Amino acid sequence: MRHRSALKIVTRELVNSSNRNIANLMADWCESLHGVYSFNEGLRRFLVDVGAEAGMVVRINHSDNNTNKFIGVDTRDTEPYLPKLKRSYVKCVLGEYLTKLQDSQLWLSSQMDDRQGRYNDPSLAEWQASRSFSELAVIVLSTDKHKSEFLEMHFREPISATHIQLIESLLPIMCRSWNHRSGGMFSAALHEKSHPFARQETNQPILGFANPTKLSRSEFRVCMLLSCGLSIDAIISELSVSVATVRSHLRNIYAKTDTTSHAELVYRLLSNPAQNAAITALSA
Repeated sequence: MRHRSALKIVTRELVNSSNRNIANLMADWCESLHGVYSFNEGLRRFLVDVGAEAGMVVRINHSDNNTNKFIGVDTRDTEPYLPKLKRSYVKCVLGEYLTKLQDSQLWLSSQMDDRQGRYNDPSLAEWQASRSFSELAVIVLSTDKHKSEFLEMHFREPISATHIQLIESLLPIMCRSWNHRSGGMFSAALHEKSHPFARQETNQPILGFANPTKLSRSEFRVCMLLSCGLSIDAIISELSVSVATVRSHLRNIYAKTDTTSHAELVYRLLSNPAQNAAITALSA
C-alpha cells in the first residue's frame, strides 16, 4: 500500500509538472504573438521552456526562388567564442518535401533518411557538430502555395518520446495562434533584429488622440489600417484608392514619422504600449 500511495504521489507530481510546463510554453508563445512583450523575447522564453538551445521562426517564399527571412534567437548568445545560429537549416531537413507540407507537422532531423535524398546538406552536420547538437526539430506553422512559415529548434540532447508527444500536443494551438497573431508582428520583429536599438530610440508614438505626428486624415487612416494588420493591397481596397495614392501617403508618413520603410513603420506602430492603448480606443 505504501508503494502504491508513493506511486500515486509521484504520478500526480509528474502530471502537474507537465501541465505547468505546457501552460508556461503556451503562455510565452501566445503572449509574444499578441504584443505582451517582443516576439524575440517571447521566442527566447519559449525555447528555454521547451529545452532548446537555439531556434528561429523562418518564412520561405516559394514564388521567389525559395528565399527566406528569419527571426533567430540563441540562448547562449553572450558567449563570445561560441558559433552562433546565423542561418536556417529547414531546407536541410525537408528537402524535396518543402512544397508538400501541411500545417501542424513536426519534422526531426534524426528521422530523415539519407537514401531518400533528404538531410543531404553537410552544413547542418557541421553546425550540429560545432555546438554538440543532436537534434533539429521543425514545426510547420503555416503553408500555402506562396510561402511557408516554420519554427526551427536546435537541441543539445536527443528528444525523448515523451518530449515529442508534448510538442505534438501543442501543435494545433501553436499553429492556430500563429495564424491569428497581431498584424505586422513578423515584420516588426524583423526590423527589431536589423535595428536592435530602435526600441530605445523611437519612443514617440505615431498615433494618438492629439495626432502627435501631424498626419493628415488620410495618412492617419493608413496608419490605423496598418496597425490593424492590413497589407498595402488590403488598404488600397479598403480605402478605394489607387496604388499611387497610397504610395504618396506612405512617403508623407515616412517623412513625418522619421521612418524609412514599411517594416520600420509597422514596428513603430506596434512597439509603443501607450500607442497601442490609443489605437484600441480609436478603433472602438
